[in-house]
Amino acid sequence: MKESLEGVSCLSRRRFLTVSAQLVGALWVAAPLQSLAVPVLKAEMEKKKQDQRRLLTIETKLRARKKAITLHNPHTGERLELFTRLGRQRNDNSLGQVQKFLRDHRTGEQHTIDLDLIETLADIQYACDHSDVFEVLSGYRSPKTNAMLRKTSRGVARHSYHMTGQALDIRLPGLSTRELRNVARSLRRGGVGYYPKSNFVHIDTGPVRTW
Repeated sequence: MKESLEGVSCLSRRRFLTVSAQLVGALWVAAPLQSLAVPVLKAEMEKKKQDQRRLLTIETKLRARKKAITLHNPHTGERLELFTRLGRQRNDNSLGQVQKFLRDHRTGEQHTIDLDLIETLADIQYACDHSDVFEVLSGYRSPKTNAMLRKTSRGVARHSYHMTGQALDIRLPGLSTRELRNVARSLRRGGVGYYPKSNFVHIDTGPVRTW
C-alpha cells in the first residue's frame, strides 16, 4: 500500500513538472512573437500617418489652385477677381466680366476671350507660388488699334492673336520679367514673347513658340 502511494506521488510530481515545462515553453514562444508584433504595428501606424500627411499635402495644393486670381488694367484702373478651380473658369457670369475687362481700352470694343488664357495665368501663379495681382497691359485689340500700333512698333504682328482674343501682355509685380518669361515658357501652353525694355511678357494660346 505504501509503495502504491509513493508511485502515485512520484507520478503526480512528474506530471506537474511536465505541465510546468510546457507552460514555460509556451510563454517563451509567445513572448518573442509578441515582441515582434510591436515593430510591425508601429510600422503600419507610421505608414498610415505618412499617407495622411501626403493626402493633406495634395489637398493643400488643390486648395491653393482654387484661390482667386486678381487682374489689374493700368490703362483703365479696373480690377477683376476670378475664382478658379484647378486653373479653369467656365461659368457664363465670368465670360462677360472677362470680355469687358479685356476690351480694347482705346476703342471700347469687346471680343470673345479664349479662357485658356486665364488657365495659363492660374498655372503661372501656381508655379511661382505667387499671389500678387497680374497687370494686364493689353488684352483684346481691334484691327484698327492693331494697325495703328504697327505704325509705331516693329513688335506688333499683322495678324496678332490679340485681335482674336487669344493673347495677353502681362506683368507680375514681385517677379522679374525674365522670371515670368521663364515660367511661362516652361508651361509650353502657347506663344511666349519677351519684351524686357517695355517690361512685359506676351502670352497667347497659339502654337508653342518663343521670341
